[in-house]
Amino acid sequence: MQDTNHLVCLHESLHREKARIALAKSETERRLRTVWAEQKQREIEAEMRFLGMSSEPINLSDDELLRELTA
Repeated sequence: MQDTNHLVCLHESLHREKARIALAKSETERRLRTVWAEQKQREIEAEMRFLGMSSEPINLSDDELLRELTA
């Protein structure tokens, strides 16, 4: 099994940065934090590629998902 700790930390960091964007006190701060969030998103995508994970959403029906979970 792959170690995804770094990926989890990146996701948590992105979540916190998005919260900070919402609380930004000026347009300058909002723009700066938006750039940082975009950089974090690119880092997440790179980490997912490194781990061999797809960033594409998986579209499964409820029945398909249930089969995958019980297989």
